Amino acid sequence: TLVGVGCGYSFSIDGPTHHGTTDLGMMMQLPITIYNVNDEQTAKSCAQFAGEGPAYMRLCKGEFPEFSPRSGSPIVITSGALIAECAKAIEGTTTGLLNISRVHPLRILPPLAPVVVVEDNMGAPIAKSLAGLGFEIKASLCPQKYLFEYGSEADMLRHAGLDAESIRRAIDA
Repeated sequence: TLVGVGCGYSFSIDGPTHHGTTDLGMMMQLPITIYNVNDEQTAKSCAQFAGEGPAYMRLCKGEFPEFSPRSGSPIVITSGALIAECAKAIEGTTTGLLNISRVHPLRILPPLAPVVVVEDNMGAPIAKSLAGLGFEIKASLCPQKYLFEYGSEADMLRHAGLDAESIRRAIDA
């Protein structure tokens, strides 16, 4: 099992050499199971499964809200650290929210509602996988370019269009 620490913009204050925004796309090229976790309980569960074969476990830093899947339309699908921004974005709406911890290979049935995919990896590897499974992708939010800046994680998410306000605009579009 390989473990990646500081995914996405978790260590953004350290500058662009610490932005982990390409690992999922690269790791998805390998015949391994990939987990993207955002809390201690999920990390423990995924660590148990990771021992069953080749795996990559992506760990984030920070504090994350307790999460319960929520039905609605459209459905925001995310993974890992972005759950906090997505939860903020859907406050006061009828939008659904789903956090995927096992991101590769995906084993999930397409919902009847369109989805907004929010991920912190360039190239939209999760959105591409979902589209391949027949999901109706309303919007896909992911970093469009390398950010050669440093700042807080909130600053980097805003620059990348992954903050709650940007997510809400994609939902409402």
